[in-house]
Amino acid sequence: MMRIYHLAITVLCLGFAGKAAGTGIVISEVLADPHSESKGEFVELYNAGDGPVDLEGWLLGDSRDVNDTITDFTGPHDFGLAGTVLAPGAYALVVDPDYEGEYNERVAAAGDPARLLMLTIKGDRTLGNGLGNSGDLVFIKRDEVTIDQFAWTESAGGNGISWERPRFDLPADGSNRVPSTHPDGSTPGFRNSTASDLPPTPGPVEPEEPTEPAQPEEPEEPTKPAQPEKPEEPDEPTEPEEPTEPVEPEEPEEPSEPAEPAAPGEPSEPMAPQDTGSSMENVVINEIMFNPGPNRTEWIELYNRGSGAVDLAGSALRLDHVERVRLISSGGLSIEGQGYLVIAHDAALFRETHPGFGGTVVEAIGGWERLRNSGAKVWLLDAVGKPVHGAEYDEALNPDPGRSVELVNPDFDPPVWGPSADTGGGTPGRRNALYVSRIPDGVSVHFSNNPFSPDGDNFEDVCLVTVDLPAPHGILHAMVFDIRGRFLKTLIDQTTVASRHVFTWDGTDQHGRGLPAGPYILYVEQMLPTLDRLTASKHLVVIAASP
Repeated sequence: MMRIYHLAITVLCLGFAGKAAGTGIVISEVLADPHSESKGEFVELYNAGDGPVDLEGWLLGDSRDVNDTITDFTGPHDFGLAGTVLAPGAYALVVDPDYEGEYNERVAAAGDPARLLMLTIKGDRTLGNGLGNSGDLVFIKRDEVTIDQFAWTESAGGNGISWERPRFDLPADGSNRVPSTHPDGSTPGFRNSTASDLPPTPGPVEPEEPTEPAQPEEPEEPTKPAQPEKPEEPDEPTEPEEPTEPVEPEEPEEPSEPAEPAAPGEPSEPMAPQDTGSSMENVVINEIMFNPGPNRTEWIELYNRGSGAVDLAGSALRLDHVERVRLISSGGLSIEGQGYLVIAHDAALFRETHPGFGGTVVEAIGGWERLRNSGAKVWLLDAVGKPVHGAEYDEALNPDPGRSVELVNPDFDPPVWGPSADTGGGTPGRRNALYVSRIPDGVSVHFSNNPFSPDGDNFEDVCLVTVDLPAPHGILHAMVFDIRGRFLKTLIDQTTVASRHVFTWDGTDQHGRGLPAGPYILYVEQMLPTLDRLTASKHLVVIAASP
C-alpha cells in the first residue's frame, strides 16, 4: 500500500521533538505468540496524551534485551503514515524488521491507516530477545526514563492470541491484562476487543432532575383500582367445570399397554445414560507416566469427558501383554463430570512428588503391573470386562525419564499422543499441556524455559520446544547453530510426528559437550506431506549463565 504523507502534521510535530515528556504513551497490546513466531510478534503503542510524540530513538526492550531502538518501518510491507510521530488518540504498531504484512488487511478493515504508524527496531532482528510466550516483560524508555511497561506470566492462549490492556489509565497487570477476544486473536492498530472506557464523571449533575418526582402526586389516580371489582367476573370460571371432560383421562387405562415397558429391563437400554454424560463410555485414559525416573512412581490418569459422575465400581485396567486385570475399584469410587482420577503404583509416593495435586489418587486392587518403557497397550475395562478405551504408547513417544505422554484431545479420531509440554513433566489432575481443540491453521513454534540454564540443578535444565502443525502429521527437522551460523547439533532428524510435537535441547553440541552461555539459533523445518508443503523458521534460544 502507498504510504500516506501529511506534511503539515509532520512539521507541527517537530516543535515537540525536544519535549522530555512522553507519559501519554502506553503499551496497549502485546502479541508474543503469533502464528509466525519469527515475523509476527508486535507491540502496540497508543498515545493517550494531549499532544503528538516523536518515538524515534525510544528504547523498547524485554527482560533479556534492553538495546532495541524504535525507528520507522520502511520495509516492502510498510503501511500507514511515514515517520515516527504519533498523534493523540492514534496507534503505533512496532513489528519485527522482517514483518511480512500479515496484519495490514486487518488494520485496513478495522483501523485508521491515515493515523497509524508502522514502526520497528534497529540493531536487532527480533523484538526484545524474542518475546516470551509464557511470560516476559516489555518496556519503553525515553532518555533513560521508563515510560511504561507491560508484563505477563503465562501464555494468552497461543496460536496468535494477544494480551490486551482494557484500560489505559491503569497498570497493565492483574485484571487489566486479558487475552484478546477478537475472532482473529488480536487487534493490531485499532481499538482493543476488551477495551473498557472510563464512565463519564459529569453524569451526577443529572440526578438533580429527580425534582420532577413532584409528579408522583398523580398517583392519587390509583383510586381507579376500584375497577378491580371486575374480578368478580372470575365467577365465570365456573366454565372450568368443563374440565370435567378430563374424564377422557380414563382412556389412559389403555396405557395398560405400558406393560410393554417391561422391556426396559433389557440392560442394553440403560446404555442411554450416555446422553446424560454419566456413562463409562465417557471415561478415557488421558495421561500415562510409564518412565518416571528414579524415586518416582508410575501412574495412569483417567478423564471423564461427560457432564455427570461415573461409578467406577468393577472397572479395571489391563496391559496387552498380561492376561490378568487389575481392579480400579470394588465400589464407592466415582469420577466427576469433566474430572480426573489417577491410578498409581504407589499413591503415597505420587502425592509426595506431586504436592500440588489435590484430586483423587488410588492404587489398583491386587497390585500393579509395571508399565514397560519399551511400549505397551493399556485397556480400560468396564464392570463386565468390556474395553471402553485403549491407549498405546512406546519409547519413541517420550524417551525422557520423568515426562508423561498425554492425549492431545480425547475427541480426536484416531487418537494423537505426545510427550507432555509441561515444565513439571506432566499434568495429573488438570488439562493436558498438549491439548488443542482443533488442528492449527498454520505452523507455530512455542518455547518453555528460554533462556534455560543446563547446570544440573533440575531447574530449567532444558529448553522445551513445542511445534504445532496444520495437519494430522508431518516430518520434522530441527538443528542448532551458533550466532555465526556454524552447525552445532541436530535435535530432530527427519522424524515423523503428530500434529503437536515436543522436543528438548539440553545445551550440548553434537558430541554431547556443554556449550557456553549465550544466544544460539534453532532452525526448524516442517514437511507436511498431506499439504505438499515445506516451511522453515529460525528462533533465538539463550543459554543463561548460572549464578
